[in-house]
Amino acid sequence: MSIAASKLVWERSRMSGSALVVLLALADFANDELHAWPSVPTLARLARIKERQARVIMHDLIEAGEIAVVGTGPRGVMVYSIICASTPAPECTPALECTPAPECTPTPAPQYRGEASTPALECTSPLHPSAPKPSMNQKTKTDGLIDRAFEAFWSAYPSRGPHGNPRKPAAKLFAAAIKNGADPDAIIRGAENYAATVAQARTDPKYVAQATTWLNQERWTDHQQAPIAARQDDGWC
Repeated sequence: MSIAASKLVWERSRMSGSALVVLLALADFANDELHAWPSVPTLARLARIKERQARVIMHDLIEAGEIAVVGTGPRGVMVYSIICASTPAPECTPALECTPAPECTPTPAPQYRGEASTPALECTSPLHPSAPKPSMNQKTKTDGLIDRAFEAFWSAYPSRGPHGNPRKPAAKLFAAAIKNGADPDAIIRGAENYAATVAQARTDPKYVAQATTWLNQERWTDHQQAPIAARQDDGWC
């Protein structure tokens, strides 16, 4: 348990309610660098909430800038950095005074015979360079971590042999599940146990669920426990 990290979360986090409880549970696992990698089911158990709610809260903490994904641990589990504990609370700064706009300087127009002298005003607005827009093709660090976690999932998922099992739609569903708070470690573990169940039952590949269906229905929650080995009765072939 990291008492120092928990104390910093109490002092600096902007969260409240269940979100604060989950953040404090995460801080209990933090090392000296404020990095922690517990699974979402573990955080849900410590916070006394359901796993689905814990996934949503973890996603909200990332969106709020309280934590960030900085790497992957064993079996693809996410490693989180507790940003709020490493960043002091912002101090109040005095409001900036408004600066009056520059006045236009009158420039006398050329005078012609028979015309009244009327000064013409010319006013040039200052030019403000626009900031460069970020490239839409640049992948974030989180996207790269999700890609590596998907590779581990795809390697663990049982083969459908000659039958269709589209990879790209499965990758999109996998990424969407992670961004919605799903634990990649739990998904990969579910795929491994599902593959073991298929192998043990000698399921025909055509009856193996497509990865897209499996992910869309969140079937990894049904395969968090390894299958029980079939018993062999003595005296039977």
